[in-house]
Amino acid sequence: MSHARDRPKNHYSIEDNGDGTVDVYLSPDFCVYRTRGGAIEYDATLYVMRGVEKFDGLEDDIRRRFYAWLESAERIEL
Repeated sequence: MSHARDRPKNHYSIEDNGDGTVDVYLSPDFCVYRTRGGAIEYDATLYVMRGVEKFDGLEDDIRRRFYAWLESAERIEL
């Protein structure tokens, strides 16, 4: 079953470790808003998959199977 939310846009980043692996950071929930006092607030949940071996099509795979990646990732408390 496929939903539009299965393919989020720009909710991940890939950081090269320089050793043939990458860390994949996933952010399924990201919200920016102003408080009543005018301050800018950021709410985000961040997950990471560390030491992933790079392969052709990595970004396509992340976009296609975003929630599967998310289920395997470690949650980072901010």
